[in-house]
Amino acid sequence: MKSMLIFPPGWDPRGPYLSLPVLKAYLQQNNQEVLIRDENVEFYDFFFSEQFFKRMSRETSTLKKSIYFNSTLHIQEAKDVIRSKDSKSWQRKFAWNVLSNLNYLAGKVYKGFEIDFNSMHFKYSHDSTSEIMRALSDRAANPLIEYFEKDCSTIEEIKNQEIEYIGFSVTGNTQLIPTLTMCKAIKELCPSVKHIQLGGNFITRISSLIGNLHPFWNYIDSMLLYDGEENLSSFLQQLENNKDYSNIPNLYYLDDHRNLKRNEIVESKTINSLPPDFDGFDFSKYFTDNLWIPIYTSRACVNKCTFCTIPNASGGKFRHMPAKKVVENMEVVKEKYGISHFSFVDETFLVPKMKQIAKLLIDNEQKDISWYCETRFSKLLTADTTQILRKGGCSNIQFGLESYNQRVLDLMDKNIDIAWIEPNIINCFEAGISVHLFFMTGFPTETLEEAKNTYHFANEMILKSDEAKQLVSTMRSSKISLQTSFDAQQFDIEFPKSILPSEIDLINEREKRAAERSYKVYGFCFENESLKINRYVSLIIDEETQMTLLYNVKHGIFLSYPTSDLQIGNAKITFALDNIKSDLAYYDFLELENSQEKYSTMDEIFEGKYKLCLNDYFFEHYNSTDLLIYNKMFKEVIQTNVLGHELLKYFTISHKIQEWYAEITRSGLNLPVEKLEKLIVDALESKVLKVMI
Repeated sequence: MKSMLIFPPGWDPRGPYLSLPVLKAYLQQNNQEVLIRDENVEFYDFFFSEQFFKRMSRETSTLKKSIYFNSTLHIQEAKDVIRSKDSKSWQRKFAWNVLSNLNYLAGKVYKGFEIDFNSMHFKYSHDSTSEIMRALSDRAANPLIEYFEKDCSTIEEIKNQEIEYIGFSVTGNTQLIPTLTMCKAIKELCPSVKHIQLGGNFITRISSLIGNLHPFWNYIDSMLLYDGEENLSSFLQQLENNKDYSNIPNLYYLDDHRNLKRNEIVESKTINSLPPDFDGFDFSKYFTDNLWIPIYTSRACVNKCTFCTIPNASGGKFRHMPAKKVVENMEVVKEKYGISHFSFVDETFLVPKMKQIAKLLIDNEQKDISWYCETRFSKLLTADTTQILRKGGCSNIQFGLESYNQRVLDLMDKNIDIAWIEPNIINCFEAGISVHLFFMTGFPTETLEEAKNTYHFANEMILKSDEAKQLVSTMRSSKISLQTSFDAQQFDIEFPKSILPSEIDLINEREKRAAERSYKVYGFCFENESLKINRYVSLIIDEETQMTLLYNVKHGIFLSYPTSDLQIGNAKITFALDNIKSDLAYYDFLELENSQEKYSTMDEIFEGKYKLCLNDYFFEHYNSTDLLIYNKMFKEVIQTNVLGHELLKYFTISHKIQEWYAEITRSGLNLPVEKLEKLIVDALESKVLKVMI
């Protein structure tokens, strides 16, 4: 019998989910062939495609009028950048901006539809049965209906291969509408399919709510709860032979008379220790330049916190495999797929097991293997242990802090002594292991002071890491909406949410600039008067106000000018004022290849050849010690102090550097020239200052 397991859309497309590769490995060991498909990443790959947006533009004439439609010209380029290890920071900002714009456009065509890289949402609630059923037939709000009918290669494969059994692994509520939409399409389009079954953590959690007359049974035939390996193998044998499902544990199904049968729930006592088999997943389609492979060492949870629902759906007592077997599995996956980055998905990843795995990787000289995990705070996470973990490949540990109050932790059944928490974090920092903290507020009986105590502790821990301190400063200054010199209300258009660049990329980029300064271009002047508009620039001319809006798709930047100051035709543009030409070149609106431009270099600026002026687009933000000046156009930031800020304010009116030096000397300040030069360089690099040519 031909079988296929599917991971449905509605999950994170930056890496594979583990359930299907684990099931495939077990079934194949039992001589049961099964195909696996990650339909989640397949749909994301199609959604962000020129083909999809061309179809939308044909169906919706107003879409082409949107200033964001030019983004569709760069979809493949954006995906290539996101998946490339060699792409630069500005390229990645451009790529994510393109995808953000495409998502915005899709929401205009499919009302209420939103997709991001964590989940998928419709105008219909996935918490209401009646709304879910409405979503399955509303083509105006559910783009997956047409996708499964016309574009889904998995549906075509089911038909061509004459697949008889389909199993879905549903892990989150945002996958429910996509799953049932696909089930409905399979029932209508694939006559070979005899049985559709739902399984996975989320299905296990909601199974008690699905009674005999529930409408989901129109599109599915059974549900398999908790761990699937042994019971799925037994089920497939029965499906192929006599269809007697009565003795298969953890199975809910309809009998021949459409009566719901709920078989006995039996806890699993074994663990599948086989290496996961990812054959059938297309790794090239994941939206990442650095794929992490999920893997596990144990099943179920040692300590179940009062607020957690996930262990209730995993089933069975805590069981684990030896560290040696875990490392062998990692090495098998690395050898087979050429991937050496792993994420442990254990519900409870205990420190002794972490230490054993790290030591084995050290002994096996697996220096290129890296991994991260989630764990609890523990008295065993000593300084010596974290040093071993780091040497053995551990790059990040995610902790469930939840609360920094012993009373609340005890109510949560965390089994954590608050005295362990800070030393654990500091030990990780000193070993070079990054830390991610999860915490919550509003736990029953928690007081305002207790919530504040958790927040202040988390903030204190962040500030103990130099890199994290920079990140926090950047994120604080980045919470600014895009503001430019034009009045958006005068244009009859709606603007999408601005997408922020990666704060880590921002910091790394700043560190790299020192070596590039002699090659930087800080301003332009032109010999000719006719320049070409860049291919990723859209224009809107408002006849009533006689204003022209220009939108740069690549950087997500808006500029506007009186239409009388611009003369546009055949993608050529001329200007009434030289400063407009300079601004458009500075902000990458112009194609400069065929112009006779001249560039200003840092040496020329320090020689006094050009004047400097403060950029219009910046925002000031004070923290406890520093002043952050944030360029909202390019999402750049400069960190200085009050004195540095006052010195830069001199350039509110354009001046040459020599004039600036003279003014500082007259004021009586005795500052080293190298510090003044560094302030200017940083301000130019972050585009807080611009060159006047």
